[in-house]
Amino acid sequence: MLTSLRRNLLVLQLLAGGLLLVLILSRLDMAKLGRIFQSADYRYILLGIALFVVSTLIDTYRWQIFVKPLGVAVSLRRLFAYYYISLLLGMFLPGKLGQDLTRIVALSRSSKHNVESTASVLMVRFMGIVALSLIASLSLVLSWPLVRHTNITIGVIVLCLICGTGLIVLFNKQLSARIFHLTFGVSVWDMKDIAERSYTSLSLYREPRVLLKGLGLSIATHLVAISYTYTLSLAVGLNTSFLIFLSVIPLITVASMIPVTFQGIGVREGAFVYIFSQLGIMAEKAFALSLTTYLLSILSALIGIVAYFSLVMRAETQPIADLPASETRITSR
Repeated sequence: MLTSLRRNLLVLQLLAGGLLLVLILSRLDMAKLGRIFQSADYRYILLGIALFVVSTLIDTYRWQIFVKPLGVAVSLRRLFAYYYISLLLGMFLPGKLGQDLTRIVALSRSSKHNVESTASVLMVRFMGIVALSLIASLSLVLSWPLVRHTNITIGVIVLCLICGTGLIVLFNKQLSARIFHLTFGVSVWDMKDIAERSYTSLSLYREPRVLLKGLGLSIATHLVAISYTYTLSLAVGLNTSFLIFLSVIPLITVASMIPVTFQGIGVREGAFVYIFSQLGIMAEKAFALSLTTYLLSILSALIGIVAYFSLVMRAETQPIADLPASETRITSR
């Protein structure tokens, strides 16, 4: 029954994504789109690939920062391999959710700490969204004379409200339990051991040093990632201010996380075309940028094959040891 439901959901996501793409392509001048790709500057594409790798390195270190307080000792090299393996497998799973699930499974199997592994991945994702909201808010103020569009402003405000609500829920034990009960129809305290370990894990992130360091790395990760997209925009001839990218790419990134379609296909392209068109940028260039960004992310994900065999060759599939109690605030399971 569950397998059938998942299959039907996947079919619906593929159909929705395909329909959105057809709708978008029907409104584009294919001749113009072809000329944009023909005249692309591949030097910027090579620079973009380098920036993508740099952003993943920072992102991996950020993950390690959120793993360490939970009492799990794992090398940066192994997390980097897990990161790229998740990018590879995520190509066949529902977008960002698939990537996160892959990282949770990989770390859980090697560390034997399922709840703690899940908490680390969720915090990485959530702090990333917080960082995006901060970047978008500040850049919107700085680029207001350039952006100055009601829908973009509303989008940034909504993103900030979501982050603020998430922070309140995340660190409020009673409120989280209530939402869990309303959502799933079961009291979180019926699974007392899992619940207590979950809240113990999340409570460690109230430590200002961990939060600030994680947030700082999240901001750095997304600044480099936005620079990657900006560099690719130069490759396809979309010449506009970097400040505009700081304002709108966070909105596009969050929109593509919504699992309406498989891998965000159609949603991502639609967001690029709609938002950049509102700023007076040719729809064909916006679509070309979206497609180039996605195709290069797929190409980069192939590093996951090398990462997997690297783990096997180095025999790093063995269980991960716990950190000594003196190095973590978790002293019991």
